[in-house]
Formats: sequence, structure tokens, C-alpha cells
Amino acid sequence: MPEQRIPPLRYLKMCLFSAFGWLFVFVSTFFFAMVAVVSSYFDRTGRLGHILATRAWGRTILAVVGVRARVTGLEHLTPGESYVIVANHLSNFDILVVSAFMPLHFRWVAKKELFQIPFMGWGMRRIGYVRVDREDKERAWASVFEAKGRVGKGASIMFFPEGTRSPDGEIKRFKVGAFVLSIQTGLQVLPVSLVGTHDIMRKRSLLFQPGTVEMIVHPPISPAGFTLEQKHEFAGVVRNEIAVQLEKSSREGAAAGGRRRA
Repeated sequence: MPEQRIPPLRYLKMCLFSAFGWLFVFVSTFFFAMVAVVSSYFDRTGRLGHILATRAWGRTILAVVGVRARVTGLEHLTPGESYVIVANHLSNFDILVVSAFMPLHFRWVAKKELFQIPFMGWGMRRIGYVRVDREDKERAWASVFEAKGRVGKGASIMFFPEGTRSPDGEIKRFKVGAFVLSIQTGLQVLPVSLVGTHDIMRKRSLLFQPGTVEMIVHPPISPAGFTLEQKHEFAGVVRNEIAVQLEKSSREGAAAGGRRRA
């Protein structure tokens, strides 16, 4: 479906708002990256850095740029439990939403390019995030094995198994690294549906706007009964859980929009 043309005045407002927003993002990212680096000298587990830097970074930016989040399903979490967290990936704002509102100590599995960003990359390394090379399959699998050593004892690991942001808002095929990790460690997979971030900021666009997004946490799915040879089937089960929720949210959003126009 072709995207609607943005009216000129609204486009100008988005440009000015985005310019201010990006300036704030750069300043806050530098500040919280330094917080992550400093905190790592007092807590080698990365837990303190995650709370004081990653979570605070996400919440601060979302609040300043006017993005509100509705979070549901937190009752499915067990305190102190470790999970392999997986979510669909629509926008750069997914990272902020999960960082801000997922009440677990977790480590991101992130593309290697993010670790090359000054200050931000330093902070990510210091609090134990895992770098993945998407262009080198052998190194990508090495990152999965590295992640294996960084989970457990209350620490979870976070993947976007699509590997990149969806350009059209539709959920794509899941890569299997997260599910191999779950099968090998016995950790449950925690599916998370992100809704509405695509409307805040789209792939290949620098413009964003205020709005409301949703983060839905689903019941954990056990790897019991799946072998490594069945990793694709396991990925499909989890993907379907998220896809069903996205379809439901899309229908509800369309219905709400129709009522407003009526």
C-alpha cells in the first residue's frame, strides 16, 4: 500500500522536531555512555550500568520526544529468572522502548556497527553487550556462543531475530541464533510484540514524531521438546506468537481509526 504524502506544514514541523530530537539523542547518548563506563568499574556484572545507563537513557529520550508506551504482560515474568528475549523490529525506537520498560537485567545482542560509535560503543562493551557481525556467518555464530556465557544467574539476553528493521512494518523471517541459544542453555524464550514504533520513525528516515506505542510481553515458551535440528520449527512457533499479536493490534487500530472518522 503506498504511503500517504505528508502535508507541507506537518512535514516542516516534523523536520524541526526531529532536529531538536536528534540533538538531544546525541547529548544524552554521550552522557549515559559515560555513566555506563563509570558504573562498570563498580559493578562488573553490568547490572548497575543497565539500570543507571541503558534504562535511564531509554526513558529519558522517550519522555523528551513525547513517545508514550503502554506495557502489558509483565505478570508473565518470574523475578530472578533468565530468559532469551526476542522481539519484532520495526524502528530504531524499538531499542529505546525495550531498554526503558523491560524490567529485567538483560544484555543486548547488537550489530557490530553500533560498537564502533564513539562513547556509545565503549559503554556497550563495558557493561557486557554482545557484538554480532551480520555479514560473516562464522563470526555471527561465535557471537551466539559468546552470549551463552553471559546469561544465567538472573541475566537475560535480548535479540531482534529478524536481524534488521522491517521496512514496511511487516514481520519478517526469524534467524535461528536466539533459538539455538535457548535450546543449548534450556532458557525459556520470552516473546515480545512491539506495536506502533514504525509510525514513530520508519526505516531509512531521520524524521520522527511523538506518539503512543505498545510493548506486549507474552508467556515464556520452553525449548523442551525441541532439538537443534528443530531450531527452525522453534523459531516459527515464537514468530507466530508475535505475528498473531501484531495482526490483532492492526485490526484493533483500524477499527479505532474507523470509529474516530465516523
